[in-house]
Amino acid sequence: MHANQKTTTWGSKRRQAVVWVVGTVSLVLAVLTLCISLRSSYWYPRIYFFWIIAPPAWFFVEFYFVFDRRDEPDMVDLVKAGQDVSQKFWAALIILLAGIGYFQWHLSIH
Repeated sequence: MHANQKTTTWGSKRRQAVVWVVGTVSLVLAVLTLCISLRSSYWYPRIYFFWIIAPPAWFFVEFYFVFDRRDEPDMVDLVKAGQDVSQKFWAALIILLAGIGYFQWHLSIH
């Protein structure tokens, strides 16, 4: 790599691996969440609570403890853009789960 080229990654290999593992596990959990939420009124509120709390906690941990290049404005913008996309995915999942809760469990009780 030339001296004047900037690296496009935003952290060490270990930090990148942490983000990839958390992201992959989150996607798998999202699919399992939808399947379980459709079948279990017992697990539904617990799963919904997890998805309300866990992603914002991860965004905080990622920015303050995993991301290690806050002194580079381009990298900060890259992380913020990634978190913005992730937050939209998270919001869509929360809305989907709320819909499952309302239509599957709320309406079936009455």
